[in-house]
Amino acid sequence: MSCVKRRTLLAAGAVGAVVGTVGLPRFAAASNTTERHLAVVGHPDDDLLFMNPDIQQGIARGCATRTVFLTAGEYNGTKTLTREQHAADLQRGMHAAYAVLAGVANGWTRTAVTIAGKQVELHTLRAAPHVELMFVNIPDGFDDRYDHPMTNLWSRPGFVTDTLVPTGAPITAVQRYDHNSLTAMLTELMRQFAPTVIRLQDTVPDPRYLGDLGEHEDHVATANFAMKAARAYRGRAYVSAYRCYSTDHFPECVPEPHLSRKTTAFQRFQAFDPLTGSTFDPHLRRVYRRWPVDGGWSIPGYVFAVTAEGLRVWQRESSGWSASVLAGSGSYAPRVTAALNANGRPQIAVLDLDGGQLRTAFRTGSVWAWSTVGRPPGTGEFSSTPTLARGADGRLHLFARNASGGLSATVQSSPGGPFGAWNDLGGGPDVQDSMSAFLGPDGQIDVFADGRGKTLRWRTAAVGFALDTAFPRVECVGASAVASNADGRVQIFNREHTDGALGTACELPGGGWSPQITHLGGTGWTAPVAVTTPMPDSRMVVFARDHSGGVIMARQSEKDGVRFTSWTYLGGSVESGLSAHIDATGRIRLLAQRGDGGVWERAQTDPGADSPFTPWQRLP
Repeated sequence: MSCVKRRTLLAAGAVGAVVGTVGLPRFAAASNTTERHLAVVGHPDDDLLFMNPDIQQGIARGCATRTVFLTAGEYNGTKTLTREQHAADLQRGMHAAYAVLAGVANGWTRTAVTIAGKQVELHTLRAAPHVELMFVNIPDGFDDRYDHPMTNLWSRPGFVTDTLVPTGAPITAVQRYDHNSLTAMLTELMRQFAPTVIRLQDTVPDPRYLGDLGEHEDHVATANFAMKAARAYRGRAYVSAYRCYSTDHFPECVPEPHLSRKTTAFQRFQAFDPLTGSTFDPHLRRVYRRWPVDGGWSIPGYVFAVTAEGLRVWQRESSGWSASVLAGSGSYAPRVTAALNANGRPQIAVLDLDGGQLRTAFRTGSVWAWSTVGRPPGTGEFSSTPTLARGADGRLHLFARNASGGLSATVQSSPGGPFGAWNDLGGGPDVQDSMSAFLGPDGQIDVFADGRGKTLRWRTAAVGFALDTAFPRVECVGASAVASNADGRVQIFNREHTDGALGTACELPGGGWSPQITHLGGTGWTAPVAVTTPMPDSRMVVFARDHSGGVIMARQSEKDGVRFTSWTYLGGSVESGLSAHIDATGRIRLLAQRGDGGVWERAQTDPGADSPFTPWQRLP
């Protein structure tokens, strides 16, 4: 894989201007004691470019927030600064940036802490002590004095490297790391901090969008170490990987007011890094998770969620939700898909990150029986997360992206039976992991996928599925939410480009689809979810995460109508994804994966789109 030489690339750009914080409010001191957010990145600024504004939203809610930088990012120094001086300036740049993210004065306390026998720098923001930065100071991957330390620590047995000591650091002694000691330090760091959210970089960058420059080797090695430590930690934490350099291949998606604060924070950092130019400006308007969590992780009677410990399952009983059980302890991508077999038995499918195989499991008695479905031919470790749907004949269909960037499908040989061979359904080269499959009232399955900013559609054909080449160009960021009108027409709800507003498109009464998206307003931060209430009400209800991190809802004004109500704020917060389904009593159950590592629910008191919801409650 070719790799970006970060500082060489940046040196060609002009130094960014510093802007003030006018209009950026001050955030309150930490008050959220249940959410603890940890980010592990390769270089100072990776978090600002590729993970934010997710980080600033956590800070705004008062979550304990700690970002760990594995390398010093020093490159070869600058014309006027030694490596050690430049590394110290990069730390000061991160101080200035996080002060902007917190909306407080830029004053820090720097100390040395010992974790698993290694000294690490801990910097605490005095006016917002729930914000911390940690610097490990392994040399940058393209410092000519060293031999690609992060990459060799990960992949070369016996390799050892010394750390850099930035000028004025609270640590004066060089630390020495090998693969095991770096893993042990990160694992112990997680155990001590006890994160409920872990953010890391991309362990398997999508080869379709690397271009000539490739991905920085430090990003990938850092992500692999962070993922390995998260597995060893095995805590109740949501683990999210983020695309890095490849995000500039995707639509802009960071709305205001987050864009202003994200941009201001990065520009404050730039003032301390003379090598940083305009090269990375496109990333300021984008943030993309590698395996986004969309709807489909709840079905009537069951809820599923992937954490650092594995796959957890909650079952609905007559007395309420049962305590969760661990259905699988593997290392899975965070998106899980679920469906009911013809006999009512739940079945799930996930992407196993250890080898890139798709795995499925069904409930048998009190245990879950696992099997490997494989993956579409040629995809290798770059497999996508799967999507399940039950057909009119009771068989489950499984969909995943294939090696050509299109869609492939496999189907059970009989209801409840094993899955067969994969069939290539076309649609490449830009199918993403975000896809939805929906069984309509007419017994046909519609599949919708994010084709890198535009919606693609497949539908049940005489044999298998056919790509709808006449489907209009409907913009999207992530998966479509799908529901049906009372008259059976299918309708999708998408997050739009740039400002994150929600839009919708539907089948027309005479056939075909509406030629353009209808704007519903609101703001969507993750993929929306939608349901259709049971007869006689038969109206669609759509939910989304708004720019504050809470949940908003809009209802179809009348069945089969084109108008929707204004958005209603339902509160709560969403870290990973939303899901909604109609339960056995006809009521909507709305579920959110929250930043405390748990699943929270609001349920209707009665069936019907206008029925109120109970307050948010955490599943046991």
